[in-house]
Amino acid sequence: MNEIISYNEQLIHNNKGAFISLDGKILFTNGNHEVFAKNYCVSNDFNDIDKIISNNLTIEQLKLLKLWLKYNYYEKKFIDFNNLYSDFLVLLLSFDKVETVIRKCISTTCKIPHYRFYNYYLMDWNILELNSLKYNNETNSFEYSKDNNSLIKYSIDSSYNNDIKEIKNDVLIKDRYLFFK
Repeated sequence: MNEIISYNEQLIHNNKGAFISLDGKILFTNGNHEVFAKNYCVSNDFNDIDKIISNNLTIEQLKLLKLWLKYNYYEKKFIDFNNLYSDFLVLLLSFDKVETVIRKCISTTCKIPHYRFYNYYLMDWNILELNSLKYNNETNSFEYSKDNNSLIKYSIDSSYNNDIKEIKNDVLIKDRYLFFK
């Protein structure tokens, strides 16, 4: 379940980026998102995609990773080889990607980003909302999710967005931490 992510100053000060798991755990990348993501997903060197093992992924996630790699290597559909594993974590496993080198930005597929990143919106972070991917067994392909327009989720997120706007209009950034959730 998505939860409000506590504000963490280390995300800015270490200036090396991170991923945030669905349960809110911050995983610092120590500089390179793609290297971290590959090491997170794959526990071995491999010549054959079917021989990949992983210490961090569930069996289902590992099967999905293998499909993702095959699909992108052979079909070249969603491919940016510079972000192959990072995109897998974000677009398919709902991790959030934190980038701090050029700007304070979090890429997410969360359907209620103003709720999840309430504290980060208050502190003027850029939140890039992405559409997640799902594997369609019938077509043997990855497709963008179509479940993004839930009225309840929109209503919740809109309410948090309005709160954020009010606080940002009335409170200096140095004092906004007083409104953290």
